[in-house]
Amino acid sequence: MRKRVFLSTIIIAFALCACANGDKAVGDNISAVEESNEAVSEAPSEASSESSSEVTASVEGKKYSDFKEAYADFLKTNEVDEDGSPIQEYMIYDIDKDGTPELLACCGLGEADSHKRVYTFADGEIKFIDVLYTSHTGIWTYPDDNGIILRWTFSGGEDYTRYSLNNNEFTTEELYSGTTTFEDPTTGEYIVRFKAAKDVVPGAILLDSFSRDNLYPIEMYEVISADVPKQKNKNYTYPDNNPNFYTEIMEKDGVINLGWAKELGEIHFSELLKEGVIDTYKPKEKRDITYADLNFDGVYECIFYITTQNVKYEDITNDYRVILSKQGDDIYAYLAGYPYENSITEDGYFITEPDEYCDDREVSRVMYDKEKWFDYHVAY
Repeated sequence: MRKRVFLSTIIIAFALCACANGDKAVGDNISAVEESNEAVSEAPSEASSESSSEVTASVEGKKYSDFKEAYADFLKTNEVDEDGSPIQEYMIYDIDKDGTPELLACCGLGEADSHKRVYTFADGEIKFIDVLYTSHTGIWTYPDDNGIILRWTFSGGEDYTRYSLNNNEFTTEELYSGTTTFEDPTTGEYIVRFKAAKDVVPGAILLDSFSRDNLYPIEMYEVISADVPKQKNKNYTYPDNNPNFYTEIMEKDGVINLGWAKELGEIHFSELLKEGVIDTYKPKEKRDITYADLNFDGVYECIFYITTQNVKYEDITNDYRVILSKQGDDIYAYLAGYPYENSITEDGYFITEPDEYCDDREVSRVMYDKEKWFDYHVAY
């Protein structure tokens, strides 16, 4: 299983691969990346028929100019759902392809009670649609047509179900159900291999979830919901046209801004490699420095990785990806924990190849503006 954790400019985001225990997970106090180990255990239409007219009290009856204002207000003012379950994250996606995205509030205390409360925006108001129960499930896009895909995986089995939205009511269609096992020629053990989402619905992309207090994805919805242009064969340069720009920051211990950790703010580069700054462990090494244009401005960002080590148990380590970006006169550092990308393209795509358990090829990008940051999955 692959696991990723993202520390945004203000928060950490956890992401689990769309495999063994159910697609990507985004953990507590989180931004991200990616859908948490969440899944469907019963049809939402059956689950919430008694509460289909509910709207969270703090936004009921309010009028808004657009969905961005409405959804931002909802997330700012609601820490729990109608049943008292914490709203830790959210997803935003145009399920019925009518031009207005739906808001999926990610609720629950853990895997067992994981669920999504689905809202839409119409007539200047937020309207509650239904509840999707999502234990052991990831949610994927359904390109070019009405729907989202809920992919349930548990104990070797998996189901793909399409949920379409018509007149604010969900209907379901089973797309695939089964399991694929093979015998390991070395050990003789039988291993479950999960079907890639693209083999069930071509073009399907893992739908990301974001921390409730990270509203930047809503602000940038039109950008992240559109096709990302390729920038191959483009001429790239370094900040200030200096090929040694990032090397000099490291060697001369330049000042960087850890916007995600407000109690730290500006620190010297060397502090990244001190115990207790990135996490409670001691940094062991800095490795794999590379350069890519992550924001389409033709200027390289610097990407490298840091491994931290438990001071008591040397075999326990954490890995982090660090992005350095020059914005104005400042250098911002964005950290991602447990990165599993195998490669980074020069035009800014983070690519995770399939492994022995999962056929999914995951491609993501990052978006940032000083203290604001998130990552999201894209087609490639």
